[in-house]
Amino acid sequence: MRKKISTVYEDLFFVSEKEIEGLHKAIYERGDIEATFVYARWLIVCADSYLDPYSKARSLLEGLYEQGSMEAAAELSELCYKGIGGPVNRERASKLLEESVAAGCDYGRRIMYRILIYGQRGLKADPQRALDDVLAAIAEREEQGLASDPWLTYYLGCAVEQLQNRTAALPFFEEAAQGGVIRAWLDVAVAYGYGDDTELVNQDVYMRWLAKGAGHGNAECAFLYALESMSDYENLPMFTRLFALKDFFLKLRSAYRNGAVTAAVILGDIYYNGEYDQEVDMYKAWTWYEKAAKKLDITALEKMFAMIKHGKVERSQEEADEISLNGARLDSKYLLAEAVIAFTQGRLQEHADEISRYYEPLFDSEDFFDGWSAPENDTWVHIDDDDLPDDDGRFDAYS
Repeated sequence: MRKKISTVYEDLFFVSEKEIEGLHKAIYERGDIEATFVYARWLIVCADSYLDPYSKARSLLEGLYEQGSMEAAAELSELCYKGIGGPVNRERASKLLEESVAAGCDYGRRIMYRILIYGQRGLKADPQRALDDVLAAIAEREEQGLASDPWLTYYLGCAVEQLQNRTAALPFFEEAAQGGVIRAWLDVAVAYGYGDDTELVNQDVYMRWLAKGAGHGNAECAFLYALESMSDYENLPMFTRLFALKDFFLKLRSAYRNGAVTAAVILGDIYYNGEYDQEVDMYKAWTWYEKAAKKLDITALEKMFAMIKHGKVERSQEEADEISLNGARLDSKYLLAEAVIAFTQGRLQEHADEISRYYEPLFDSEDFFDGWSAPENDTWVHIDDDDLPDDDGRFDAYS
């Protein structure tokens, strides 16, 4: 490959069509391992028009793993756990990630840090262990005389935030952002705007940092900047509203195309609730939720299921069951419960092994409903704007 292309989620949205063509050439003419991994990641993260991007990506990664690629092992671990592009196999997912981390693969380590810090893949959060591991990795690089790794700094900040607060983590997020970690700009903006509170305490500072993050390519910052800019929408003169609204929708769509999946969810909410002078339109709401769901957004899947369940749209029981199964694979408690219920009622029988192995034991566990219960209606899935800063991309399928 003439140019090294980053496989980081945010970076992949800047890959041009010409560069994708170059990847194809490098793969098919030279069997370039690096090009193949980049292309597989691009299929998972960015591809919209490809017939079945996840299956294609999984096939490519399997081939790379057979050749010894530990980056491919780490990515396959993600796909195997969530049933992306192929069957769910969580035992293999664990083994693949362990193998990648044991081999010293930086990509695998980043996935492991995320799991430990936020308690993913059915594991309880252990940010202290993550902090210890990150500090050990930083010390190892220093002993070897290597330059600092901004990703280690970023996950150091994430662990400190969980163990202490945003204020303590802010210096690490700022250093990571300056070092090239695009997603860290949102953490910086939230820390400055919200401090250690759950309410916005300094809107002007928050907006300035969101704008700065957007300028560095953070699509979530761009999306939240657009959303915050509409906070006074109801008080605008009618003529001004028309221009503001047009600009708002353009920015939301642009943010979605650049990787801010939550922007699609909010567009769905706008049509679902009839916000910003839009008429309630369940078809448009469903369309935008579906776009986000195809990018493995849990909230979108939950909303789609709730729309079917409560008669907001006409869809088959089979489609509702498939949505619940996909949500269970992504660790949605709500949809996991619905998938198990469907199975006990005689549906989803073709997935009997998967459901009985992975989901029924969780559903039947004593602590499954601790702090959570199934909603009685569909309004619960509509998030409040105040909750948005916590959705900073660290929990998505592509981190």
